[in-house]
Amino acid sequence: PETQEWVRMQNFTGQTRAAAAGFYLNGNIYFGTGQSLNDYTSLNDFWKYNIAANTWTRLNDFTGNPRHSASGFAIEDKGYFTSGVEFKWNSYHSPTGDCWEYASASDSWFKINGYDNLEWGDTDGLAGGVSVVTGNIAYYGLGGNSTMGDYNMRVYAFYPALNNIWERITNFPEDNNNSSMAFALDGIPYFRKS
Repeated sequence: PETQEWVRMQNFTGQTRAAAAGFYLNGNIYFGTGQSLNDYTSLNDFWKYNIAANTWTRLNDFTGNPRHSASGFAIEDKGYFTSGVEFKWNSYHSPTGDCWEYASASDSWFKINGYDNLEWGDTDGLAGGVSVVTGNIAYYGLGGNSTMGDYNMRVYAFYPALNNIWERITNFPEDNNNSSMAFALDGIPYFRKS
């Protein structure tokens, strides 16, 4: 930044929310899902912020189940959402381990392989985890799920170039409380527990 100062941009025009997911792709920020701060229900709306034009545009809704605490990332010309949990009053829903691919050219979502079928028979996953991309591989983990003993230490690798396969890799070495962060530096993924 040349001026090293904060500049107020266009306010988000959608519903106020928490625990949404997003990714950066082709000069735009894509953002959606989350939990409504009005009635706490899970959301599935999806938006694009055009950085150059400083405008928000509502896109086609995310076609998976409404959810919050999902994670988003982009690899090459595709965006991805994985995981999250749907909130409904008076019922518990386990986090999902599914994965969805977004094609910006057609504004379309496609369900692809998730990591949920690696260990749980397509029934469970993590919520509130973090993701980071290095090269053409995404790493996701350190999320929450009260039904799995080491859930908040699990990390998965996602390989879209290899038919969208997921692989569980070595656990993060320390327990964490589901508010972690991840980043990449010089092609190396780093995870930080909270």
